[in-house]
Amino acid sequence: MLYNEAKNLAAETGDLFMSHPTLSSQEVARRGKELYERSIRAKVETKENIGKIISINVETGDYEIGDDLVETSLRLRSKQTDAALWGERIGFDAVYAIGGTLLRTAQRYTGLYI
Repeated sequence: MLYNEAKNLAAETGDLFMSHPTLSSQEVARRGKELYERSIRAKVETKENIGKIISINVETGDYEIGDDLVETSLRLRSKQTDAALWGERIGFDAVYAIGGTLLRTAQRYTGLYI
């Protein structure tokens, strides 16, 4: 899904691209990265999930995995409409790359080193 399509969908469904009312963007990012590294990464970084998107509710630790950032975010927002969300591409350094390449960060999955 293109950014403009996602932004339009967000406007229709509840300002997905707006910042959280009580947490700064930097705090959402800090919490999201910390949760992913500390308690989620080991569970989700599997062969089947490498390259998929994970959205994380940084207040509850709930997460959704799928092929699309908007899809996973909307599934989390259906549980808590004002959730502060952080997104990652499993096994890579960024969700999307514009004019560049995504760098692989996954070092292992299903017990095998790559």
